[in-house]
Amino acid sequence: GPDFDHRADIYSLGCTLYFLLTGHPPFDEGTLTQRIVKHQTQPPPDILAAHADAPQELVDICMKMMAKDPADRYQSVAEVSRLLTGWRQPIHADHAGDAGQPGSKGQPPDADSATAQSATNLAMEELHVPDAVTAGPPLQSKKKRTWSEEQQTVILVAAAVFFAIVVLSVALVVMTFKPSQTDGTEMSNTETAQVALSQGDSETPPLEQPPLEQPLPKPDNVTPQPKTTDPKTPKPKDPIPPKAEPEKPKAVDPFHEIPTAVDLNLLPATARHSQSDPHPAFKLAMLHPGADSTLKIELVGGGSALPHGDRFLLLPVMDGNSEPTWLIRLDHSQADEDITDGVFSATAAEDPTNVARIWFGQGVLMFEWLGDAIAETANHLKNCALDITIDGKTRCLALGRPRVVEPLAADLRGGSAARTLTDGYLPNAANLRLVVTALECPLLDARLKQNTVIKAKGQADIKVDIDKLNPVMIRVSYDIKGGRTLVGLECFYRPSGGNRFVRLRAAEWIKLEKLYTDSMSRKQRLTADIAKQKGKRSNSLLARKKQQLEVIDKRLAEVRALLDFREAVHDKGKVFFREYVVDDERRIEMTTTDAPPETKDGSK
Repeated sequence: GPDFDHRADIYSLGCTLYFLLTGHPPFDEGTLTQRIVKHQTQPPPDILAAHADAPQELVDICMKMMAKDPADRYQSVAEVSRLLTGWRQPIHADHAGDAGQPGSKGQPPDADSATAQSATNLAMEELHVPDAVTAGPPLQSKKKRTWSEEQQTVILVAAAVFFAIVVLSVALVVMTFKPSQTDGTEMSNTETAQVALSQGDSETPPLEQPPLEQPLPKPDNVTPQPKTTDPKTPKPKDPIPPKAEPEKPKAVDPFHEIPTAVDLNLLPATARHSQSDPHPAFKLAMLHPGADSTLKIELVGGGSALPHGDRFLLLPVMDGNSEPTWLIRLDHSQADEDITDGVFSATAAEDPTNVARIWFGQGVLMFEWLGDAIAETANHLKNCALDITIDGKTRCLALGRPRVVEPLAADLRGGSAARTLTDGYLPNAANLRLVVTALECPLLDARLKQNTVIKAKGQADIKVDIDKLNPVMIRVSYDIKGGRTLVGLECFYRPSGGNRFVRLRAAEWIKLEKLYTDSMSRKQRLTADIAKQKGKRSNSLLARKKQQLEVIDKRLAEVRALLDFREAVHDKGKVFFREYVVDDERRIEMTTTDAPPETKDGSK
């Protein structure tokens, strides 16, 4: 607190005197916090209660030194010293009358008494108490028994030493917890030593620490001097660097630039291609075979690309040309007289039935139309694909990109819906397929996945179960008309109690709407008749009318559900599908309702 001064040291010295009189501190039980609180609030335990032989004078001095209020304590250390010195000077009668005891009356003190007296004088000199202060009236003893001079001397010496230790400890604590510089930086060891010496509380100087080594500043614009070597000293040989292993070339995917499909530049339908008016060649794909790689190309779908019995053949040509070349021939007779060991002869290359040529040069696979190719037959090549094999790895390149169309929406009010898929240059009808991939209906929680495959001029019936409705059947048809493929959609339902499905066309919807109106009118009449018959005795008539009302209610619920189905599904129900041509279990896609995968060159 603000009244903290030297009287706190007098309290501490009183605690030391208490320890010397009792052999234990004033408060030696409890935690540190509890003992500090007791020092602040409770008087020390009675000394005489534990040690009845303790001198009353010293007990009184100790109690006053440990008074809680600093004003009740001795106001100076000099006063404490004077009282303690005055207490030890008188020689009491109990000690004077003992015969043969040192310091007894009539006999000189022995050597031990002289030594004790010298130690006491030395202790008083350590306390820096002037001789004038030591004089004073002797204290009156309240008890007859007192301690011996040796005990008194030991107590005073220990008290003086303890007091000096307390003063030094307080000074060290103050120096240790002195706040650092105001700018927030820590003081160096030299500055700390200077602060400690300036306090004057310690006579022992701190140990000097060597200064930290600081890097010497580099001079600017100093040209480094070349090292001089003794010419007689042999130069060390440069170490031979290890031979670096040649890096293995990274394997390059030969197909990393090939698309999945390309569009052929079809021949004009109104003109005949001739040698005098050649069609320009165009690029099919970029290939990256190695120097020692083998390149092989096969035609897929050549036997099914034409609507009649003709076929396309592709075989390499051995004419001495450095560039790998293949010819595509339109074969009418199914005969292979010009083919020897799977290779076209040189004379076969001049045959007018050769429609196209493919060759590979400078990393590019090229295509061009040949001879008297006719669009009516040659353009059917778009229904084929090429299997390209390099070093055992094969990729398929379709010669026509699939056409992307919207899914077929249900037209329930009109009764049916249809859409044209492929127009012109159709393959063989026996190889055409349509697969229904999914059905989308607003009354269903999710799209109903399907894998229903339909052949050309065929149909498939798909039943759909919807709450509050008898089974509804969706019929998907796949047909060929006028050189085009078409997909159709119709809906059927089975009335309650019926065994066959009824087609939901425009006329049927009109009948259902009229049936619903008539049934509502009849229900109203029956309801009125039943209300009139309730108070009469004819129970059988009332029961018949109630049965008729139940039949009408069931019919109304069914018709109402069908009308709600029409409104919910019309133009919102959709069929998803894919159209493709199959040849030897290979599929070449022609039309799809799903977005086709992106090709390598970024086109679709």
